[in-house]
Amino acid sequence: MSDPVYQPPYKPVTATPLDRPDPARVGVTRMTPCFEHFCAVCGRDGGFGFGCDFMRVEPGLWACSEHRDEVEGRWKQGEVGKPSLPAQGSPPFRAG
Repeated sequence: MSDPVYQPPYKPVTATPLDRPDPARVGVTRMTPCFEHFCAVCGRDGGFGFGCDFMRVEPGLWACSEHRDEVEGRWKQGEVGKPSLPAQGSPPFRAG
């Protein structure tokens, strides 16, 4: 397509529902086409972020409610987000 503002359609990391664990999503954070962050332990949708700084493009670590304490402990020990999945137009990340 020749349209300069065309964005490829959204493609989920996997077809697994967000409230289910999925090893393929463990620690994945994508900034585009939408902001997604998954638990660094089980791969569920992560609602709790630790060490995130979007001005410095640091994704931090994300956790579901079940693994919140474990992930917070990992963050306090110095674990940080690391590159992972290619995203459409922005840096990809995978937390440890």
